[in-house]
Amino acid sequence: MAVRRRADLEQHILETIHEFYQETGIPPTYREVSNRVNTAHSNVWQAVKHLREGGFLRETDHARARSLLLSRAGLSRISKSTNTARTNSLVSLPSVSSIGGK
Repeated sequence: MAVRRRADLEQHILETIHEFYQETGIPPTYREVSNRVNTAHSNVWQAVKHLREGGFLRETDHARARSLLLSRAGLSRISKSTNTARTNSLVSLPSVSSIGGK
């Protein structure tokens, strides 16, 4: 998996875990993450492993299916991504002085 694609997948996984938890109040399983990001379970497993090693995810109990939670660093990474997306989607409007022609 290319570095850029891996970074995109990891970001998508973080966002998916966060959204799932916000919607349901419980962490998703690997299979649920896999279904939502539309990739193989093994790719999710590798990305989650990398995210855990990077400190972006933590698992409450490795033996439990619903143990994926974002760490503070993971929440921060999502927040930065969301703010960048909002900034990129802003529309440039003319100023009041340019409308009046003065």
